[in-house]
Amino acid sequence: MRQLLLFLLCFALVSQTFAQETDDLLDLSLDELMNMEITVASGKKALTQKESPGIVTVVTSEEIQKSGARDLIDVLRLVPGINFVSDVQNVVSIGMRGNTGTEGKVLLLFNGVELNEDLYTTTQFGNHISPDHIKRIEIIRGPGSALYGGYAELGVINIVTKDAETLDGVTANAKYGMYADQMGRTNVNLMAGKKFGDLSLSLLTFYGAANRNNDKYSDIFGATSETNEGILELNNMFVNFDAKYKDFSLTFLYDGYNNTSIDLFDNILAKPVAIDFKTMAIRASYEYNIGDNFSLTPTVTYKNQKPWYADDKEQYFFDFNLNKIKANLLASWDIDEMFNLTGGMEYYTLSSETKDIENSGGFADGTESKVDYNNIAVFAQALLKHKIANLTVGARMDNHSKTGSAFAPRIGITKKIDDLHLKALYSQAFRSPSIFNIDLAPNNEIDPEQTSVIELEVGYQLNPKMQLTANVYHITIDKTIVYFYDSETEEEIYKNEGKTGTMGFEFEYRYRDDWGYANLSYSYYKANDVEVDYYTIPDEDGLLLGLPGNKIAFSGSLNLTDKLSLNPSLMYITKRYSNTAYDLEADDVIITADDGKLLLNANLLYKDLLISGLNVSLAAYDITDSGFSFYQPYKGGHAPMPSGGLEMLFKVQYHFGK
Repeated sequence: MRQLLLFLLCFALVSQTFAQETDDLLDLSLDELMNMEITVASGKKALTQKESPGIVTVVTSEEIQKSGARDLIDVLRLVPGINFVSDVQNVVSIGMRGNTGTEGKVLLLFNGVELNEDLYTTTQFGNHISPDHIKRIEIIRGPGSALYGGYAELGVINIVTKDAETLDGVTANAKYGMYADQMGRTNVNLMAGKKFGDLSLSLLTFYGAANRNNDKYSDIFGATSETNEGILELNNMFVNFDAKYKDFSLTFLYDGYNNTSIDLFDNILAKPVAIDFKTMAIRASYEYNIGDNFSLTPTVTYKNQKPWYADDKEQYFFDFNLNKIKANLLASWDIDEMFNLTGGMEYYTLSSETKDIENSGGFADGTESKVDYNNIAVFAQALLKHKIANLTVGARMDNHSKTGSAFAPRIGITKKIDDLHLKALYSQAFRSPSIFNIDLAPNNEIDPEQTSVIELEVGYQLNPKMQLTANVYHITIDKTIVYFYDSETEEEIYKNEGKTGTMGFEFEYRYRDDWGYANLSYSYYKANDVEVDYYTIPDEDGLLLGLPGNKIAFSGSLNLTDKLSLNPSLMYITKRYSNTAYDLEADDVIITADDGKLLLNANLLYKDLLISGLNVSLAAYDITDSGFSFYQPYKGGHAPMPSGGLEMLFKVQYHFGK
């Protein structure tokens, strides 16, 4: 396998010698990318990346395709400030700017549908959402509560999928990956879309089976799994259907994700337990345009979930069903070319029920089988586009039936002067306590987290091909909702602790030309007045558990011919601290640091091989077999969870055109 990789790299270098000048294979030039209008940070009113009142990164489908990304982890780990961590039961979650985003701190949207599960508000990563479905990803690296509420405390990841016009026919692809001695993944996608006058229909389907790692797993007590086969499987059946007729849109989504666990809380199991995360959602929206300047958009979403489901009564059983109905009314008024007002209200009901109190535990110390909550929110925002600067002022007020009110104001000043842009942003945000945050809190009393963020950004486009951007930030989180697990009583506990947070900066360099592109970024954070002992490291003031202080990321594409491209990427992170063992005498975890990790990937992509529409690629991931692991960002007792190491992956895709 290593010999094959060396051959491919040599082939790429030889091919470069014979490469001719070719047309740009990218969908967008740098000018078009930076001036693409997006709404993720501004609400209803579309603005460019340079004008949006947020620190925003946009990743295009072409960048995703060329990188050969296997899943969202491969895509997002190249974005400044984003790293990945492990949670309980071998689930992988996200970290944002040095802070854990494991529960309800980062909102994950798929065509407007929340993918956060509502029991603990977590997200799950690893062979989950197919990169082949994505048209672009819009990422806010900062608070989004003023627009999106209590799951967007530290960031928003908005996935926009390929629509009927983009698909324009049927596309099918298959991937097969291999580690040194077992399957890495077998994934299949079928995508179809067509526009019939005012009617647009699209269907995205994905089936995937993968192994997260290629090594045995050891817990903090030194016990090791007998085999590496099947202990960290990642399986998913995903279906998304979208229909649009004039101003009406309908979305259906089914997400049947499965993650096996060999380590439930702090000790290894006799055999793996399957942990299911199932979501079914229907979303309907209609935009009423009243005149040329005013619109009303009602949206209704129904979501049914069964997260963290496990049916192994010998080792672990957990069975809760959730139903959420959300109604949203958004109004937008362009008073004139300079002034826009946006506002509205949102209401949701959320219930969770178990039919097996005896084995699942139930609510209220096991005496109740069901809980019901509701939340009402109002929000408003004004955008003034003036020759001096653009000014965005907005706020959102939520009132939860159990945890009370939370307020999230924001103010943003942005200015574009020819090729220079400047941003000064201040936001408050909050994290809403989840169902089990409330149920497992002492006396069921817990408050929303409160977050304040200051951000400054400066960017300069040196020429039509080159862009530099840098930002600094200061994040303070108060009333931090902290998870504890008592191994003696085998109980989970949530409570509000003190302050935590980070400060740091991020730098991005983008270059695009006919020969390809290069993206380079550097991000740094330092812990900021942390009072939460569960996140801290003894004798280390600068870092928080599980997350590196420095990250360098690079992705590029070199057009060897008009059809063949070599696409390398790398990520280097400095040392991280993790739970690695347990001190029985001190009755506490032992925390140690690694030496930093380098992940190096390369993807060789050939478009229109032999016939138009047939694309093939051969990729290598973690070429140096770095031994990278995911670390738990709190003292929860999980040992580092290994990832796969070197994986070779072959992909073939064919588009059945018009």
